[in-house]
Amino acid sequence: MINVYDDFTRLNEVILGDVNLHLLDTVNVKYRQQIEDIFLQTKDDLDSMQTILEDKKVKVHRPKINKALSTTITTPMWTEQGVRNCMSPRDSFAVIGNVLLEAASHKRSSHFESLYYKDLFVELFQQGGKWISMPQPA
Repeated sequence: MINVYDDFTRLNEVILGDVNLHLLDTVNVKYRQQIEDIFLQTKDDLDSMQTILEDKKVKVHRPKINKALSTTITTPMWTEQGVRNCMSPRDSFAVIGNVLLEAASHKRSSHFESLYYKDLFVELFQQGGKWISMPQPA
């Protein structure tokens, strides 16, 4: 169970982002190689952070990369080319005590970002944590 009460106690567990390389399919071919280089370097950096944290006996949770989140998303109100990368979970989520706070984003590309983390959030909820999700804007 993830619990956060302060900024100075020993870190036992952390949620670390990841890179959905399938999103490269949505990038203009003109910029694809440049974006791919950035994605691969970022993924390598995040993987290195995971190794460092695990060497310090910190349990690392990572989002589940799903190719379906890199396809065109269509709702009755709008269409978007995929869900943005899940590199920074603290942009959309916070933990206070054993309560997960899921924020709503004003960006269409972030509207379904929680789907990357859904399995992890359900597991935390089943362990007794609380989960509060803000209403999503249309």
